[in-house]
Amino acid sequence: MTEVVTIVVSSATGALGAYLGALWGSRQQARRTIDERIHDSRMRLYKDIWKKTSIMPRRPKTTTITYGRIAQLGVELQGWYYEEAGMYLSHESRPKYSDLQDAIEAVRQHNNEDKPLSDSDYELIRSAASDFRATLTKDLLSRNRPPTGKKWA
Repeated sequence: MTEVVTIVVSSATGALGAYLGALWGSRQQARRTIDERIHDSRMRLYKDIWKKTSIMPRRPKTTTITYGRIAQLGVELQGWYYEEAGMYLSHESRPKYSDLQDAIEAVRQHNNEDKPLSDSDYELIRSAASDFRATLTKDLLSRNRPPTGKKWA
């Protein structure tokens, strides 16, 4: 009788373990699929914003950017955020986006649209854009080694 109980308990434990393992594996696979889809969407969306914010490089400094162009950039960023990309920003990227918009708003409000940016205003916005882009690379893991530990091809 005890042998029968042992066999039944062992079988039930094995079946439960197999079931829970399959459930866990299925959950992990679903999570990987979601992560891959988010990464693919971010890759597409972040390329666009990378180009938009490239108008203010560190080197060589662009001397033809006007306050009007910066106001236009703010509108472009807002469209990018609300039309498709905002929901894909990570918890780390969203505040950097907001910091960039705040910098644009701060310099836009008190200057003539046709006037070139002052050096200090240029640096304020350039730095905020750079910080935002750096955080986007963290979202994409594009400046890290791949999970395998090998170098990217």
